[in-house]
Amino acid sequence: MNKSYLINHVVIFHSEEHRLVPVKGHNGVETSLNIPASRCLLLLIERKNTVVSKEDLFDKAWEQRGTYVTANTFYQNISLLRKALKSVGLPEEIIKTVPKRGLMLDEDVVITPFTQEVGPKNSVIIEQPRETEQVSTLSTPLSTSESEELAPTDRKSDHTH
Repeated sequence: MNKSYLINHVVIFHSEEHRLVPVKGHNGVETSLNIPASRCLLLLIERKNTVVSKEDLFDKAWEQRGTYVTANTFYQNISLLRKALKSVGLPEEIIKTVPKRGLMLDEDVVITPFTQEVGPKNSVIIEQPRETEQVSTLSTPLSTSESEELAPTDRKSDHTH
């Protein structure tokens, strides 16, 4: 099953395709991630609001697939990931370094699982969050322009983290 996530109502991360795609109407350039950087982002999303250790990131992105890398390679991939997030329209600071502990997504980042329906000629008809698998909820209401781009079920706001 393809896992896709809406990040800050601005970018869709297609984890199995290793792509970051800006939502229509937002500035940014569609960006392909290298596979290890994509796996790191997926782990950070799956463990939102917790610090992910460097060892866990190493394991998920490389070691489970039989590849062992240096710390330098790890940091290069995180740097590439931050640059990709910036090019697609998100701030590089979305990924926080927690000294001597690891990395985590900024606490204000909103992550919502997405499904995508495809119509004739593979054109996207609608994209909407999966109600049953919400990762994070809105901490502030959407602006009028943002709420018009999302399905009506996305407009509700739950102020819990």
